[in-house]
Amino acid sequence: MVIFPNDESLFNKLKIKVEKLFPEVRAIRATSPLGTGYIWMELFHKDVSKGNGIAHLCEIIGVHPGQTMGIGNDYNDIDLLNFTNYSYLVENAPEELKPHFENAPSNEDHAFSIIVKRLLGIS
Repeated sequence: MVIFPNDESLFNKLKIKVEKLFPEVRAIRATSPLGTGYIWMELFHKDVSKGNGIAHLCEIIGVHPGQTMGIGNDYNDIDLLNFTNYSYLVENAPEELKPHFENAPSNEDHAFSIIVKRLLGIS
């Protein structure tokens, strides 16, 4: 993980350099839990993602992707949300991600239980 000041241009330059120098690595932006003054860069092997993990799990246990649900709150959840059939992004996620997924309440307002109850038809 790399932590640096909240500078989108710096992040993008570093991401390009890292991925060029290490083609087997993928650099993913993460929102800092320390506040808006920082950007975190998480480094993973290019084949490692939450989406690949859930796809592998579905294959092992015999669950069709159409029966999956994902709830995310940050950039490192994009692969998961692109894989799952029912994909939600919590209210306090980065603004630029919100147009791409269904909206859910804030994670501080029990988003997970609210969405699960909604999908199961429980009031």
